Amino acid sequence: MKNYIAEILKGNLAYPAREFYSAIALFSKFSQTLYSDFKTSFRDNNTLVYICVLYYLSTFVIGEFLGVKITGSLDFYYIIFYGYLFAFFFLIWSGTTVIYLIKNFKQGFSGIPIIWSILRKNYLCSATITRFIIIFSIIPLFMCSYSSIKQSIPLFNHFSFDSWLYRIDKILHFNYSPWEILHPLVGYPIITLFIDFCYLAWGSIFVYSLLYMACHGDRRLRLQFFISLACCWILIGNILAIVLSSAGPCYFSEVTGATVSPYAELFDYLRSIPGLKAVGIQSSLWQAFQAGHFMPLGGISAMPSMHVSIAVLLALLYRNMNRWLGWAFTGFAIHVQIGSVHLGWHYAVDGYLSAIMTILIWKGSGWMLRQKN
Repeated sequence: MKNYIAEILKGNLAYPAREFYSAIALFSKFSQTLYSDFKTSFRDNNTLVYICVLYYLSTFVIGEFLGVKITGSLDFYYIIFYGYLFAFFFLIWSGTTVIYLIKNFKQGFSGIPIIWSILRKNYLCSATITRFIIIFSIIPLFMCSYSSIKQSIPLFNHFSFDSWLYRIDKILHFNYSPWEILHPLVGYPIITLFIDFCYLAWGSIFVYSLLYMACHGDRRLRLQFFISLACCWILIGNILAIVLSSAGPCYFSEVTGATVSPYAELFDYLRSIPGLKAVGIQSSLWQAFQAGHFMPLGGISAMPSMHVSIAVLLALLYRNMNRWLGWAFTGFAIHVQIGSVHLGWHYAVDGYLSAIMTILIWKGSGWMLRQKN
């Protein structure tokens, strides 16, 4: 009897040991899978990683060359992205669920476990998580680099093209400034406020798109988007912006010395609208520029327009996912172009050149990826 009880006790004591070793084995297997997926994700995105790191290091080199510290603080950009994370995953989860329930109306709420299982498979698997972590880690690095170099543009070339761009705008638009053509159509306070809101919403739409593409499973489309984005920021937003340095209609008199700005009537109208954000932001950017203060997301640069470039890039991206989404974002890109002129941020030609360059970059990066495959 005593031996029998001892055997039972031995068996009971073995259960915790077996569970412990089973948990260790499970954790080991998970770690191996995570490590393998991390290596695969890094290999898939190594071109983007190298571009971002080299771009960030270039800000230190440029700062040494100019004799000024231009590299901004990374904290601000990571905080921005962290601030969007919860809202992004909530929108993805709830939005996808609602769309699924609408498409499968007859299933009712019994379809929720199905769509949530699909969402877990697509967004909570180790392959997606590791890919997201890599891209999430480097994109704020890149945004910081772009903003830092953008703010150093006047140190290379001090706004020498505004008069030229004003004249080119008039030549292209039959001796009218583009804002004069738009004003009878959109020059009403309620419309201007709506344009102002959408112009500011560009930032959130852009960040959500970045986060979405960081999770996206289509490797070719994901790489084409991020490589195109990197090239747009570097070639259009920095290099061309230095070569064609200009401040924009909102600062025309300040940089050209004109006693009477050809945009005076436009800005008299804009300043008369209570609550318009564009005029206040333009004033803050100019004050920071005059004080020589480098600020996150700061800097003054009109030609070419990165607002239009990114809006066109998003239209090209979403057109590859869904035809109707493509048309919606094409409309948004047109809206951004109109807003950039109507709110006095840009000359119309700034957006035209940006759009052409962005399309060429998108097609070029797509061709490059096809050649590699």
